[in-house]
Parts: sequence; C-alpha cells; structure tokens
Amino acid sequence: MGSFEEGIACFRDGRVGEGIGLLQRACAEDPANTEALGHLAWALFSTGRREEAVAAYGRIMSLEPSNPEPQFRIMHIELEESGFSDARFERMRRYARESRLGSPIWVTLMDIDRRFNQGRRAVELDGEAGCLFPDDPHFSRKSPLSMRIARRMGGKFLARQLVRSKTLRRLMLEEYSSQETLVQSALLEAYETGSVEATFPHSPPEMEPENFDAYIEKSDTPWWHWFRENAPVSKGGGGRLLDVGAGAGFIGHHFRHLGYDVTAASGSDAELRQCEARGMTPLKCEMHSLPVPDESFDAVLASHVLEHSIIPYVLLLEIRRVLKRGGLFYVNVPYPIEGNAAVRFPESYDAEKDTCFFELDPESGHVRIPSMSYYSYGVEKHIFVLTYWQWRWLFKLTGFEHHASVIELMEPKRLLAPEELESGDYREAVKNQLFILRKPRGA
Repeated sequence: MGSFEEGIACFRDGRVGEGIGLLQRACAEDPANTEALGHLAWALFSTGRREEAVAAYGRIMSLEPSNPEPQFRIMHIELEESGFSDARFERMRRYARESRLGSPIWVTLMDIDRRFNQGRRAVELDGEAGCLFPDDPHFSRKSPLSMRIARRMGGKFLARQLVRSKTLRRLMLEEYSSQETLVQSALLEAYETGSVEATFPHSPPEMEPENFDAYIEKSDTPWWHWFRENAPVSKGGGGRLLDVGAGAGFIGHHFRHLGYDVTAASGSDAELRQCEARGMTPLKCEMHSLPVPDESFDAVLASHVLEHSIIPYVLLLEIRRVLKRGGLFYVNVPYPIEGNAAVRFPESYDAEKDTCFFELDPESGHVRIPSMSYYSYGVEKHIFVLTYWQWRWLFKLTGFEHHASVIELMEPKRLLAPEELESGDYREAVKNQLFILRKPRGA
C-alpha cells in the first residue's frame, strides 16, 4: 500500500494528522498526483490550515488549468475569511456547474447559501442541482414555472415544500371539480410516500391512560401553562373541543380535565382506542374532510398536526368551518431547523420513501435525538414544516384572527416572544411555535 492509500485509510479511521503527513509524502513522491493534492488540500482546509490549503489548490490549478474545482475551493476559503458577497457566490456557482466533481460540490454550495446568505437561493440551487442530478436524493427536479410560483407564496421553506409537492402543484396549476377530489388525490400521494400512518400505536408505559395524570404532574409543560394564561380556558363546563390528529390523546387529556367534552379525531383505530380510554369521544376520519356539521365545536386543538397535513390550506379552512364563531383554535407546531434531515442523518434515511425514520425512546415516546424532528425537510411524516411568519400568513389567508403566539425553547425550557428570535442564535435550538387563534364572531 502506497502513501496515498495509507493516508486515505487514516482519514477513514479518524487519524487525520497522520493522514495529512502521508498525503504530503505522496505529493512529494509524485508532484503531479492531483488526486492526492485534492485530498490533502481539503484535509488542510478542514483542520484550519487555510494558507497551506490555498497553496495545494494552487498547485492543482497549475497542473489542470481547465479544472474549475480548485478555483471553487479557493473562493470558499476566501469567503470564510472575508465574508459573503453575491459576486463571489455567483462565480462559485458557475464553477460548480463546470465541475466534474458532481453533486458533492452542490451540497457544499447549498450549505454556504444557508450559512452565509440565510438560504435565499435555496429553491433555485435545489432546482438546478435536481435537474443536473435527477437521481440524487439530496435534490429535487423542478420546473422554472413551479419555482417562480413558489417564490411568490411566502418564503424559502414554504417555497421549498410547494415545489416538492405534486398535490400543491396541481392545486396551483390545474382546476379540480371539488375539494373532496383534491383531498383524495393528495391522500393517494401521501399513502404512496408513507406519510399517513399511526403516530402512537400504543402509549409509552408512563403515559398510558391510567398513569397519565401522575406523569403530567411531574413533567414540565410550559406550552400548557402558556395556553391557560393567554386564553380563557375554562375550569369547568368548557364546552365541546375537537382534538384534530389526536394521536393517543396526550394533549386533549389536559382539556378534558378542565371540563371540556373532547372529541378525538384520528384515522387510526389504535390511537382512537387510547383516546377513548382517556374519556374522549372517538371520531374516525380523515382530518381534511371532517364528518361533522358547521360550527360544531367551541374550540379546536391541533398539536403537532399541521406539519403533517397534505394540504394545510385546506385543513385550516376545514377547521374554521367546524369551529363556532368566536371560538378558539389552539396550535402547536415545530419551528424548523434549516437543512435536510436526510443529509444530516444519512443512517436514518430511506431512499425509497425519501424520508428519515427515527428511533423512538420506548419510555417517553419521543425521538432519541430531539433535534431530528425539527428539520425543515426529510423528517418522517413531516410535509410542511414552516416558519413563524409563514404560519401567520396562512392563518390570515384562511380567515383566523391572531390572539397570541410564542416560541417555546425545549433545551433549556423557556418561552420567547417571536421577535426575540432575531436577537440571538437559536437556529439549532429545538423549539415549538404556539398560537392561539380565533374565528371572527362575524364570520
């Protein structure tokens, strides 16, 4: 085995310093070995030895003047040192198009856009890479028309999801005879990708119906305290509440103990059995088409449900229909961490279903690594994971009045006003978005 092969083997084993030494020896033995130079330059850059990395990339440029990759890498180093500029980024984008390295250089380019440019070019880059590499699961192929429509629909995450969704493209570009037809079409797509499944086939031991009250007493639930403090949640005779996508009834259980007559809506028999054991009325249905009359409920709850919706616009209209005038709508949704979970957690990625499936803790029922559930794309059963202002836009579009809202940090547990997100670096914090909305009394 030569110095080059030994150096690569050291990198695989995590012996980076030893690997760099072996690659330097390989480059001294064969100064024209651009493959060894490329690995050496990347290792030097990754370990903070930027000047040496630039020198190594410069040697590659002198040996292969037509190779755009070393120019791309040098500009990446310059960007890290001197900051982002549109002109430098567009030159890097041109080099990425010309590079023979393939999709990895586009992954780097998209990561630079997220880190330094707040992902402003995410949709365009993803679309271009999807056309260049149609079989690569990191990217999606989109038409220019879809991208133009998506950019007008309210922000980078919403745009990213709209152009990925065949159903939403049909909603925007084609006419359907009825809402029911559209819902059925979307359901077929969701079933094909594995999005519609029971979330809680059974409760974790501590959260079984007979143990749940004790579990809640010892758990810290800031979202529940906030709901009670910021809305007239009655302590008795609260009226009728619909828990949409109720799961095993963990959240609706709170409202039932405060005097609400809770109806639990779910498409899963296993989940409905759990809810019935908690004293709720089961309602088996598809949440986008609720089989109840208009204005049937005094309040509606949707906790970690909207992000699973095949068409959140239609779901919100349906919730508004069944809610009485002046009734309250309680919402709990995840706040997205930028990026694709499939890239961050490749060991959990299922290419056939284009999603990540994460192991749950049997004791808590939660994902073992909490941040996994908060990525903007690629998470099991998540379809639309939107930012605060995108949800506010959709709520307004579907006729709800904003009553109150807050951001919940999970680690450490605390509540933030939405504007506080701009004053600190919470990009990697696991957090939820809490909303209390109201159906206008004159609606």
